[in-house]
Amino acid sequence: MKLESFHPRDRIAMLMSRIYGHRLTTTFGGNVSVLDESGDIWITPARVDKGSLTPRDIVRVRADGTVDGRYAPSSEYPLHRAIYDARPDLGCVLHAHPTSLVAFALAGRAPDSRLLAETWRRNGVVQVSPWAESGSDEQRESVAGKFGDGAWSVVMARHGMVCAGKTADDAFARFDTLEFAARAELRARLLGDPIPLSPAELAHERVRAAAAIAPLRRIPHTESLQEIEAREVICEFMERGLRHRLFMPSVGTVSARISPDAFLITPHPCDRPSLRPSDLVLVREGKAEEGRAPSRMTHLHEAIYLSHPGVGAVINASPLNTLAFSMCRRRIDIAALPELRRPLPEVPMVPFDTLYLHPEKAVAGLDDEHPAFTICNNGAVVAGRDLFEAYDRLESLENAADALIGSIALAHGFNEGALR
Repeated sequence: MKLESFHPRDRIAMLMSRIYGHRLTTTFGGNVSVLDESGDIWITPARVDKGSLTPRDIVRVRADGTVDGRYAPSSEYPLHRAIYDARPDLGCVLHAHPTSLVAFALAGRAPDSRLLAETWRRNGVVQVSPWAESGSDEQRESVAGKFGDGAWSVVMARHGMVCAGKTADDAFARFDTLEFAARAELRARLLGDPIPLSPAELAHERVRAAAAIAPLRRIPHTESLQEIEAREVICEFMERGLRHRLFMPSVGTVSARISPDAFLITPHPCDRPSLRPSDLVLVREGKAEEGRAPSRMTHLHEAIYLSHPGVGAVINASPLNTLAFSMCRRRIDIAALPELRRPLPEVPMVPFDTLYLHPEKAVAGLDDEHPAFTICNNGAVVAGRDLFEAYDRLESLENAADALIGSIALAHGFNEGALR
């Protein structure tokens, strides 16, 4: 489901509901706008509860300056207007104060978007605008100037964050992945120095290599009862993973085998919060069902199923703490937690390029003793006999990473050298 298929007022209400629901803004904080084809700006109202915002609350500011709506437009309307004036190609502007990005704003710096390929792909270099009085001409001109120079995301020093996109979906994906990456970077800095992806790894052809799969021939199919059930279960686990923040709305792939030669997988592109059973794609012997585009990670999942007949489900995701370890190129020491030795005997780490260019190397290492592996600057891949086992292993890995980072932070309080 794409937000662009809805009226601007519905897009904004749905987007703000998602932002507030993820605790990425406060009751009266943050604002979202959409520029329509006639040049009118639809924007959230001033001082209206973001937790109960409805489409009829959204304000329309026409190109001639007249206002339609029950409330006054957001006090940040002039900032939104200035950004659209500086970048006519934009269709949505999002401003909020998520805690991790505010931490960077307080320090007057931006997260390193090179730490995560998805963040780099969506945001490029994140700009920083110097502090200026909120609502002032100086602040507005500075932020709009950054967008005019080509930025997609700007940290406002000592204030918050502004992200923009050609569509509402683009703007939210930039915002959500950047806040998540910022949270992971803050956690990673408790472990040591996170290592950004190299220019070669971030080169366009490398980052998009997962999409460079030869076009799959299409096949019609008739759904079996097993397939219908598998579609429902995948969506249930995706919803649970989003709720537990094991997935981001724009990142993460789930698949499940439904026969020796076929599996279901999440589509590309995919708005995970609105994923439905009918959206999933059937893949059989290198062919995808008619009219569907499978995940860019299909080549990896398919390689696992072909090499390991006992695997019934595969998940690749970027949970916060697991991602923090991968940003520092550190393995998660499962041996420190004996209770986890059963679901996760050992978790090796593979280079970033393995995921995109040499998946067979990672797949070859999967077995009963190694049902999961982490990937530098990416997250983890876990396999199981079914989705329950795979998801349990993903949860266990993330919980272990969370606990280990906490223990390292505690040790650092007593020993300054503990982080190294």
